[in-house]
Amino acid sequence: MAQIALPYTPAYREDELRFDLLKQSFCERAHSYYTVYDEVMDQIIVRLVEPSVFASEYFVDPDTAFLVRDDDREVVGFTILNFQTEFIKRVPRLNELWEKHNLARSFRTFRTFKYEPKQQKKKQMPEQRIVAYSAYQSMAASELVAA
Repeated sequence: MAQIALPYTPAYREDELRFDLLKQSFCERAHSYYTVYDEVMDQIIVRLVEPSVFASEYFVDPDTAFLVRDDDREVVGFTILNFQTEFIKRVPRLNELWEKHNLARSFRTFRTFKYEPKQQKKKQMPEQRIVAYSAYQSMAASELVAA
């Protein structure tokens, strides 16, 4: 049976989204963030709030979506689709770390990381660098959307 692709209709308008948490998350305050990689869907999810907090997806492009808390429209994370098959292939060093440390296996369930501001930062583990890079890419996308 043929599948019919319906056009994507976001639940919110762009100007309704709030980016306060995302903007503050990699600045001056220490906090936890949560990451999981889904091998079947080939997507990585980074959340700035507990995984139990419900969030809707707001697609920025076909492979990147913000996770939006419905009650206040706050962006609380992001997901990158086609992560292993496409996204990290565009960044050779990221791909090298991902494969070398078999991080797909490490992220099968949500992992909690502690972000510490630059002056407090200790040596990061390879998986933290990957998450930080993904967060950086998402922040750049959020600035494009918010502009």
